[in-house]
Amino acid sequence: MTNEKKTEISFLSSSKYTVADKKVMLIGSVTETIYDRIIFRNNDDLKKYTSIFEDYFKSTVHDFNGYKEYLFKSRTLLASRISRMIFEADDSVGVRKLIDSHLAFIKEFDHGKKSEETIKKNLKKESSLLDDFINKDK
Repeated sequence: MTNEKKTEISFLSSSKYTVADKKVMLIGSVTETIYDRIIFRNNDDLKKYTSIFEDYFKSTVHDFNGYKEYLFKSRTLLASRISRMIFEADDSVGVRKLIDSHLAFIKEFDHGKKSEETIKKNLKKESSLLDDFINKDK
């Protein structure tokens, strides 16, 4: 686990910050998690993670029917939709549940054996134009 993630976890777990402060930190952390191509190589892989928020908002927002498929084609759209819904959430107990669910997902990913395999697989798939050019004769 990186130092940034440890700081993030300690901030979200701390009792000395207000719910409003934690909500802002949660929005940033969720956005960063959604954008992370090591955790989620493909956009469709985000569905398991976003189900945390989908389940919560289905029970609290009366006209919410889940995230539409078009949101999974753009991480930016998905992150902004989830961020807006977290920002508009008024229930401090609910925000705490979202924080706990998010932290549980991050910890599960960090400690899971599957996560190490996923990271290695995703890092191997990452290539750059420069790498391809340098290694073309090999």
